[in-house]
Amino acid sequence: MKKVISAVAVTLAICFAGTANADSMRIITDVKIDNTRQVTQTEYPLPGLKSHTVKIAGKTCELVGSALNGAVQGCNFSLTIAENGNVYVKDRTHNCAAQSGIPNTCK
Repeated sequence: MKKVISAVAVTLAICFAGTANADSMRIITDVKIDNTRQVTQTEYPLPGLKSHTVKIAGKTCELVGSALNGAVQGCNFSLTIAENGNVYVKDRTHNCAAQSGIPNTCK
């Protein structure tokens, strides 16, 4: 019985480890329409890769992926497109940029 329980535990651990590196991107737009502020958010799932390249609002953003540093919870970012046209990057779970030492940038 112990061998069966151990086998099940190992199988579950492998399954969860395989799906843990899912990354995500939240795109936030902050605009004014007729002097009324409109903020929208859309969430996009991403595969657990070493890096992600996002082209948005005339900028290219290079982001660290969970496969680069084995982030268990995945890399979850938000990109905010501000009213002034700037794009701001935030590592929502603080799992990726700090661990890898590679800054997430949009140029």
